[in-house]
Amino acid sequence: RHQPHDQHDHHQRDAEEPDELPQRPCRRVPVDHPQRGPGLGETFHTLDILAEEGIQYVCDWVNDDQPYPMRTAHGRIISIPYSIEVNDRPLFGGPAWTAPDFLQMVKDHFDTLYREGESSGRVMALALHPYLIGAPALIKYLTEALEYIGKHQGAWFATGGEIVDWYCQHYLTGV
Repeated sequence: RHQPHDQHDHHQRDAEEPDELPQRPCRRVPVDHPQRGPGLGETFHTLDILAEEGIQYVCDWVNDDQPYPMRTAHGRIISIPYSIEVNDRPLFGGPAWTAPDFLQMVKDHFDTLYREGESSGRVMALALHPYLIGAPALIKYLTEALEYIGKHQGAWFATGGEIVDWYCQHYLTGV
């Protein structure tokens, strides 16, 4: 997961590569532009560099169903849940799962988090890749899964930035 690269190497490499972040007025880094490394990978310095560049959250950690803050050398960065359990890439990347299996897995995953969320909210990250789930034979199963989730009272379809804003307002006030 972590690669022992030198922090200077990151900054040098970043200086040589074009800035790919979309910019808004005043050159503010968009809140809704999370960082997720390829293959969920990071180095020992990734979070420090991201926080220094103004990134407010990451989606690389698959260890919780709730957001949480992480300390960096440049302040706090929020980890919001990312899922490998209901991710279409590993499910459809091989012959092991069918589209109806995917639908049932999403429903079961949601049902568990919905029950657990009665006392404290949960985030269900449904990781999707358009070239997979967008295939004509699969898209109807995604549509059915989203309709199922949407029928539940209190279910919220939110962006990462909206989740971070809500979390910070309710759990990090005065921190």
